[in-house]
Amino acid sequence: MGSYIAKRMIQAGALLLLVSLVAYAIMNLAPGGPLAVYLHNPQVTPERIDLLRHQLGLDRPWYVQYTAWLRGLLGGHWGDSYYTGRPVLEMIAERLPATITLMLSAFVLAMALALCFGNYVVQFMTKPVEDQLHRFYERAARRERRDLLDKASNGAYTRATHLQVEVSRNQLREIMQLPPVPEPVLAPTM
Repeated sequence: MGSYIAKRMIQAGALLLLVSLVAYAIMNLAPGGPLAVYLHNPQVTPERIDLLRHQLGLDRPWYVQYTAWLRGLLGGHWGDSYYTGRPVLEMIAERLPATITLMLSAFVLAMALALCFGNYVVQFMTKPVEDQLHRFYERAARRERRDLLDKASNGAYTRATHLQVEVSRNQLREIMQLPPVPEPVLAPTM
């Protein structure tokens, strides 16, 4: 059991590492990169952009940038926003109450709708579904029994064998735990 848990933890760690690498790649491969905010500002000169690139460490190789980003992410130092210059954790913390409120209200609404629709389905729509399933199983059992009887009688399928197929309906109902259906009354033959 311990080796299984260790194996799953290693798999989870590898998956999280892969997800973080993909997230980092998506953020940095966006058109314009992290400095896209400054590129359209006429007051920011190309020299100033190069200085910002150096200060933010964007002139280093990608794997060095990634390890620094991952270390900051795990350490809770998420850096400053490129757009506002404020700490990212501070910006997240001030928007977290509204996010939680929205999330909880959506969850409560989804649960209320699910309970209402589930109750409706249970009360009003199970009978047709149950009937259809019963008919399907009845037809399948009748067909299987007819095929077996047909093979046993070498193709001489008669009315008597058909009655044997009909008798198996109550056996099927017993298996499905449904109330038995009265057998049809046959008119006397002359």
